[in-house]
Amino acid sequence: MKSLALVFVLFVVIVMGLISCQKTEKMIEADIELISPSENSIIYLPDTLQIKLRIEAAGDIESVKISIVNSNYISLFGTNTINSPTAGKEIETTMLLRILQDYNDSPYKIRVKVKYPDNEQNTYFNIQLTNKPLAYKGFFLFSRPGIQLTNIVFYDQNLNDTAFTVSSGEYLDSDISSFYEKLFLLTDTPAKLKTFSIVDQLTEWEAEPVFPNPEFTDIQINEDRIYAGMESGQVVGYSTLNGQQKLITEMLSDSFPEKVFILEEFIIGDFLSRMNGNRTLVTFYKETGAKKHRQPISFPVVSFANTVYPDKVLVIGNENQKGKISLYNVLNNYFENTHQIDTGEIIAVCEINEETILFSIGRSVYLYHYKQSYSNWLATFDDTPANIYFEHISQQLIVQFEKRLSILKFPGMDEVTRLNFEKTLKGVQLYYQYD
Repeated sequence: MKSLALVFVLFVVIVMGLISCQKTEKMIEADIELISPSENSIIYLPDTLQIKLRIEAAGDIESVKISIVNSNYISLFGTNTINSPTAGKEIETTMLLRILQDYNDSPYKIRVKVKYPDNEQNTYFNIQLTNKPLAYKGFFLFSRPGIQLTNIVFYDQNLNDTAFTVSSGEYLDSDISSFYEKLFLLTDTPAKLKTFSIVDQLTEWEAEPVFPNPEFTDIQINEDRIYAGMESGQVVGYSTLNGQQKLITEMLSDSFPEKVFILEEFIIGDFLSRMNGNRTLVTFYKETGAKKHRQPISFPVVSFANTVYPDKVLVIGNENQKGKISLYNVLNNYFENTHQIDTGEIIAVCEINEETILFSIGRSVYLYHYKQSYSNWLATFDDTPANIYFEHISQQLIVQFEKRLSILKFPGMDEVTRLNFEKTLKGVQLYYQYD
């Protein structure tokens, strides 16, 4: 009996071992070849990267997910998915790679996740990522040469001017994409979002606002999309390449966004009620456009500004004729702190970095650190600024008045030069290139 029991135990062990071997062998189902880029190659950012693979597999493949991950295996630029690929044939996908914010999370790898009906397999290929140097090239100046017209002129670093274009419509807002080398203009009468190639100085595509209230309010570029606020009560994300609508947020029938701002995972808007003039901060998911939550506020927003936190934003406005700067936690829907500016109403705002902003009140400009919640005076001018812009490479401040520009050295605020104009100035867009 003991011998029979021993034989039975040995039989069970052998069978379990065979099953284990079969399972181990089953997990290794694919041979993955990285065709391009070559492993350990250096990728300079920002860029668009074409990734080519060949997968040899014994069974059916449900999907292949391709991403670039850091040392913690966190995806840096999203994930591209190819469904039901054919084994043995080349798989090709294109990824948009942004500037790296932190070099301390290397090494970087291309991760290829192959999904089968009953398991999945991860394969990694080492690559190197580094940022291209950023160079300041000058600025675009928008002015009003006549009724329902916007004139655009480019000024290089030496302030040599070149006519860019004259466009129909009253200037509302503008933005710029250094990566795609495109300039965006938002106008009223007619209501248009126009996209110009900076290289060719030609209109590439146009978009019109959606009904039932066909008016634009605000725009902001973010990665490969330009987001536009609509009086219809929505925010629409357009492809910067061709103007195709990539995202439409949930419609709010009772209010519309006067200002929009884009974070890493969220879209936030300052919404004005059509019925009673009340305001709310409304947050949408950036991926789907679905509404996350609303937060009532008691003041109009002059500007939003970035912080060091991916899910927090500075909300800058005015209440009771005094400036108000609040740190808003977008993820959890509450204000963490608020700082009141007693010297008057804030007119214009620009970012120095993710911890510091500049704002103007009356004829003066102030520096504000939100972490320390304090502000200090920098300079007072002989007129009231309409807008202020900070050029971080040359450390200069461009101050826009009604019919002149003053360029000052920061932080001493000594005037470097002054440009006077006959036409009313409407806006400035700083232009950078990745060399």
